[in-house]
Amino acid sequence: MSEPESAHPPFTVVRMFTDDAGHTRFEDLPIPGPVVSLPGDPASHVLGDVPATTVNVIELLARRKPLSLHAPPRRQWVIILQGALEISTELGERRRFTAGHCLLAEDMVGTGHTTDDVGAERLVTFNIGVPDDWSWPDS
Repeated sequence: MSEPESAHPPFTVVRMFTDDAGHTRFEDLPIPGPVVSLPGDPASHVLGDVPATTVNVIELLARRKPLSLHAPPRRQWVIILQGALEISTELGERRRFTAGHCLLAEDMVGTGHTTDDVGAERLVTFNIGVPDDWSWPDS
């Protein structure tokens, strides 16, 4: 017997973007529908066929110094595989990302964000470049 969909909160992707005033902000986005299902599988939300420009797996071999305000090197997905990363904005918003978190970094202009490796484990990320012309689909 399967659990009702409402038994678990939806998985969200954190979008980091530049607002109209040039400040980096965070937005939680659930994976959009439609709900799909293959025979024998439970219903799923799918964000599919997202084009990619680059793929990088990065394992920091030692803790790095916190990075001051900066923009990402490209529009990219950052998926935390191991360790933890804390990102802060100039406005004081702060988020901690741990294994399994998925971030869409697209604050390419404006003030940017700071980055700090935190936690006991080495940081390992899976970064996937996203083309400039791709946009988040409407739900």
